[in-house]
Amino acid sequence: MIEEIIELLTDLVAIDSVNPDLVPGAVGEAAVAAHIAEWARTAGLEVFVDEVEPGRPNVIVTARGLGGGRSLMLNAHTDVVGTAGYDDPFEVVVEADRIRGRGVLDTKIGVATALVLARRAGALGLRGDVVVACVVDEECGSKGTDALIADGRFHTDAAIVLEPTELVIVHAHRGWAWGRITVHGRAAHGSRPDLGIDAIVHAAPVLAGLGVLQQRLATAPHAVTGPSSIHAGLITGGAEMSTYPASVQIDVERRNMPGDDETTLAAELDELCALVDAPAHAVAATTFGRSPLMTDPEEPIVRALRAAGPDLAVGAASFWTDAALLSEAGIPSVVFGPGGGGIHETEEWLDLASLETFGRVLWDTVQAFCA
Repeated sequence: MIEEIIELLTDLVAIDSVNPDLVPGAVGEAAVAAHIAEWARTAGLEVFVDEVEPGRPNVIVTARGLGGGRSLMLNAHTDVVGTAGYDDPFEVVVEADRIRGRGVLDTKIGVATALVLARRAGALGLRGDVVVACVVDEECGSKGTDALIADGRFHTDAAIVLEPTELVIVHAHRGWAWGRITVHGRAAHGSRPDLGIDAIVHAAPVLAGLGVLQQRLATAPHAVTGPSSIHAGLITGGAEMSTYPASVQIDVERRNMPGDDETTLAAELDELCALVDAPAHAVAATTFGRSPLMTDPEEPIVRALRAAGPDLAVGAASFWTDAALLSEAGIPSVVFGPGGGGIHETEEWLDLASLETFGRVLWDTVQAFCA
């Protein structure tokens, strides 16, 4: 089985699928989706292609069960991040203990493993359906999983999102929310302090307040996911050297533990705005967010993974995944994947020893859950 997975993985990594929302002009997921669809058809699996955006198709592959069993979704994304700094990002290098290449870990190994297991499931004749969702755009806006949920035809009894977790069975992770504080001053010639109101200077209490707020959040961790956190991701302001800046924008990201949501951030931003002294003033708005994941560790899908890998740790991830979207849609979801390193760096690699365990545990879980 592992040889089959590596063979397909090698083909997938060699296909450029850089997300065009991250890198303008990038090719997107069309070519890798076409390869997946053709592979799955040849394997005798059902294939549904959904063009989420022009040139950006989800591919949903189904190993249809005999009936009467639970259905399981294996979800992995086909887009990869940019390749700046790579000499040859889509060259697949197989070494004694690892495989290197852009996307090999995040998450084309998930795609390859799920497809090979779906082919095995189809041949085995399980009662439940095994659905492999090869989705676009996870690295940016999760348009692929959003479209999958909106379609409604692939609602399963549970889902495993195949992100790299170092073989930890992840049943929880934080969500996130973005917001913006705009500090308004008054533009004037640099020689007229009597007329100008320096928005940059008046933004200083907001930045200091963010530091205080982060310290406060760090003292109140959630028992599973750890504490919420907040930071300034971007700051933009001013027009030119000889002009008092009329406004400053501070873009803020908050990582939310279970129990937090966008309203939590909105209240905190209002508190920060109140720190700005007259004659300047500040206004705030939340812009986008995603919910945390908190799946009961006694859910059948979590118990099935634990039974298949009794020596594996169960816990939370520091990063966000599409599992939160699936869970919100009523599909109990967990995150599980192999180990490696270099994600979003210039030496992405998959640990081959962890792949052996990953493949075995996932296959045993599929068989048990869909039997």
